[in-house]
Amino acid sequence: MPARKKVNDKKIKKMPIEQKAKIAFKKAVAKAIATHRSQGRSIAVWDKGKINTIPPNKNTG
Repeated sequence: MPARKKVNDKKIKKMPIEQKAKIAFKKAVAKAIATHRSQGRSIAVWDKGKINTIPPNKNTG
């Protein structure tokens, strides 16, 4: 997975709301994955019209 660039506050303030929302969503998902992994919990995902469960040892974030 490619390294993510950090975006500073000044750049975020100038971005359209859609980009701000995308950044916030990615941060929230990364935090949820990290929390589930640290607690040894599975993650449920929607993939190709089905719900799949990813075990904590397979969570790669």
